[in-house]
Amino acid sequence: MGLVLGKDVVLSADFSGHTLPFGCARSCTFDIQREFVETSITGSGAFRTFIPSGASFTGTIEGLVALEELGAATTQNMGIIYDMFFSSTPIQITFYEVDETGEHFLSKSCYIYIESISETGSFDNVSTFSINFKGNGQPTINYDEV
Repeated sequence: MGLVLGKDVVLSADFSGHTLPFGCARSCTFDIQREFVETSITGSGAFRTFIPSGASFTGTIEGLVALEELGAATTQNMGIIYDMFFSSTPIQITFYEVDETGEHFLSKSCYIYIESISETGSFDNVSTFSINFKGNGQPTINYDEV
């Protein structure tokens, strides 16, 4: 069994035809959930019954604020991230994970909308950002040997 270390998770986004890694991201979350419809009948017993309904996913990206010239951009920077927010179009992102042995991977590719962006500037530390996103459609999940 090969564990996945946080440093071995790469997050990238496709924006305006260019796939760029979030080089400034230091943590990301991916939360997938399913709703359920209750099917129990009143008076049928003490335990309820359910059937699965719609699914959705959300997540967060936290990182360090980075700025660079747009034409020379090799990673996502805050200007591009704000462009993605204001475009109001779905953005394709990919979470790519490799286990510590380098033998197995898990990839989650999905379309998202950025719900919010928050920046924090501290006079004695690096400025940081936090993004909350909502998924659009079903993610494509692949896993295998590298």
